[in-house]
Amino acid sequence: MQQMNATGEAISSTEVFQFLMLARAHVFGLEDSYLQHRHRQLDDASFFSATAAIRDAFVWPGRRASWLLLRDSYDPGFVRFVEETIKDVPVAAGRDLLAEWNAAMADISAIQARSPGTRAAE
Repeated sequence: MQQMNATGEAISSTEVFQFLMLARAHVFGLEDSYLQHRHRQLDDASFFSATAAIRDAFVWPGRRASWLLLRDSYDPGFVRFVEETIKDVPVAAGRDLLAEWNAAMADISAIQARSPGTRAAE
């Protein structure tokens, strides 16, 4: 699924379906935040976090493709909001998440090495 998100490349229709259902679930949560905020049931700070999550998610080519296929199933106001939010968000040219993860873990290890009293998980 990560490969599909990062590059849009799929190996089967089953994989596409699974990815679309995962994307749909994620966007339903974001739509819920949008609708709650519109009805003044969600504060601005929480809505800011949801908006940041939209920008973060839609850098991925696979997520953009899923949006094109699924956007008609959401509230029209939410669709306009998402499209306005992502219009200036560049699409990532594929990322090596494993390399990024390993670099982050190296940073954590360095922090732990400098911190007295930390111990490895047992």
